[in-house]
Amino acid sequence: MNSEPMKILRIDAAKEHDVLAEDVVVNDVTLFESGTELSIDRIRILESLGVESVVVLDRDKKLVPSVEEAHANIDARFSYADSNPIMHMVKYWVKDIVREMGEARG
Repeated sequence: MNSEPMKILRIDAAKEHDVLAEDVVVNDVTLFESGTELSIDRIRILESLGVESVVVLDRDKKLVPSVEEAHANIDARFSYADSNPIMHMVKYWVKDIVREMGEARG
């Protein structure tokens, strides 16, 4: 089960770039899987097939990790980097970018 915040939208309220939180199934056929980003064409297809609503990730409540959590994740992903000078530099560049983004969002 998805742990991210979700909301049910009428299909006419769905917007381009909304991300499905659940599969969309019509007549036992999965049209779009969870994680699919909606496009205008995909919304039109759903409307034409009579789909009345979809469950999407709630963009307003999307969980954003703290800078500290993001840095811990980067450290884990780049755990091998200390033995490679170039990757070590990349690791710290990525951490700087995350820190700057955190400062920008307040």
